[in-house]
Amino acid sequence: MGSNFTKRKLKTVRDLSIKVMGAAAIVEFEWDFTATRVNGEGLNSKGWESQVYVRMDRAGWKLVHALLRMIDFQSAPSDCRISHAIIIS
Repeated sequence: MGSNFTKRKLKTVRDLSIKVMGAAAIVEFEWDFTATRVNGEGLNSKGWESQVYVRMDRAGWKLVHALLRMIDFQSAPSDCRISHAIIIS
């Protein structure tokens, strides 16, 4: 995704929540993303994300799941409005 943009800025806007439950944690937040595509077109979007982390022995906290939802967007393709990823490393 990074190679699709000449400029990009992602910031956590508000409502950061971190819940730790033993060896698992859930992080939720809203974000604001602005970018310039390689073709010069601008992209502005706002969304909500949740991430699940698991504490691994010796390796510390690892991201194992992420869910992203755009809640306000301009020039965002329809296939980018909801993204769901399961990450196990």
